[in-house]
Amino acid sequence: MLKGTATIELTDVKTGKKEIVKHDNMITNAISDILNTSPFGMHHRAVYDLNNLLPIVPNLIGGIFLYESPLEEDPSKYYAIQKLTGYSNNAVNSGADPMRGSMNQTESGKLEDGTGYRFVFDFGTSQGNGDISALGLTSRWAGSCGWGSTLIQSSRFVQLERVETELVEEYLQARAWICLTTIKDDGYMYAIWPYAKGASVYRYRWRYDALGMFDTVAVHKDRELFKTISFESFPAAAISSAGYFSFCDGGDGYIWGFQHSGNTDGNSSGNATVNWVKINTDDWTVEEGTWTLAAQIYRFGYYAVNTSNNTPKRTNHLLVKNGYLYCVKYDKTAIYKINLENPTDLIEIPCDGFTVSPAADQLGATSATSVDYGGCTFNSIGDLVYFTNGYILDDVAYRTYAPSYSTSNYQGNYGLGGCCAPNLRFGPFAFWPGTECWPYKDTASRTATLALLTPYLATINNLETPVTKTADKTMKITYILREE
Repeated sequence: MLKGTATIELTDVKTGKKEIVKHDNMITNAISDILNTSPFGMHHRAVYDLNNLLPIVPNLIGGIFLYESPLEEDPSKYYAIQKLTGYSNNAVNSGADPMRGSMNQTESGKLEDGTGYRFVFDFGTSQGNGDISALGLTSRWAGSCGWGSTLIQSSRFVQLERVETELVEEYLQARAWICLTTIKDDGYMYAIWPYAKGASVYRYRWRYDALGMFDTVAVHKDRELFKTISFESFPAAAISSAGYFSFCDGGDGYIWGFQHSGNTDGNSSGNATVNWVKINTDDWTVEEGTWTLAAQIYRFGYYAVNTSNNTPKRTNHLLVKNGYLYCVKYDKTAIYKINLENPTDLIEIPCDGFTVSPAADQLGATSATSVDYGGCTFNSIGDLVYFTNGYILDDVAYRTYAPSYSTSNYQGNYGLGGCCAPNLRFGPFAFWPGTECWPYKDTASRTATLALLTPYLATINNLETPVTKTADKTMKITYILREE
């Protein structure tokens, strides 16, 4: 069992006056869930390589988050997505990020009695300024950038395993693979491949503990056509060449699909017509309808098959989260947030000082149809909605990295450029089709990725009284974590 104590020491650089606050913490379930959850039926082996994660200190626990508001003290809710005052990890901040401190390499280290570890984080006068009501230890990766830094491009995901499936002659298997849409507790991953006024639903085993008497562990080859569903009008045309729409798991027991009626780049008229479907994943019944929105919407997504080599591809430019649809404005200057139950409840979230860079742009595509890999503009961790070059917090859009982006790094921000769909999440893990999700019959395999969602809280420490760090003070945080 772990127990931690945090001490915050503020020093006025003009007077030398010190303010010291000390408080114990609670331990969350994050580390236990990471090490004891086994979603490995989707892989070739039953365990992943832990060398990238262990020892726990300074990897799984190697950073710190400072929060403006108190945290909910629930050990199962370890993704606390709210405004940060500052952060740091087990390295020296060599840049100018005003929120990031540095680890004090001299004072940090194992305790003399061998029972724990002393983390010491230093914040200069220009770093971590603001109110601090709570803090907690996080991973070393998340501690380097918080919700996103304008100066570095650190991943919120740690790749645990890449899944390479066998080469196949039948491209329909690959089409289903890149369209993975939801993971259910019944032990299956479900994928939707649409066609004119309907869709095929495929499923794959993903949990070893859900295997039946006659199932094999070669789950990627065990693609099963589970169900065929019909729509009245969605999508309106076959997609042998192109289809401008996308599907997304809403996290509410439904898979949502959206189709735009405008041209290939969206609707610039400000009067967008949107066809939608809502698929119940319990009984696979369908509801559908049409919205007319006072909006200028960029395309929702793109599906296609290159018939010369049977290569499927998909880009996704939407996200369904907490009852809302997130999509991009036509001119890429804003994000739309649309209430699924009341689409007249629509707000435009401006991107002040920057424009959205959709996944197709990140990949250096010259047109909507030229993306050869797959791209995903939106994703989420907990309640945080982020996109290829920014994130949304409390309905405000923030930029995450500087404009010197190179399309040669086609992974884009946090790996979104090479994904085909938003990640499918289970516990502290995420799974999605990766950059090599198209099968050339003679040269390549299909690849997908299992990753750890890094910005979790291993500890939660709410202060009895908030402290305020100002530009005339330095701050030292000493966090002692012991095994008991």
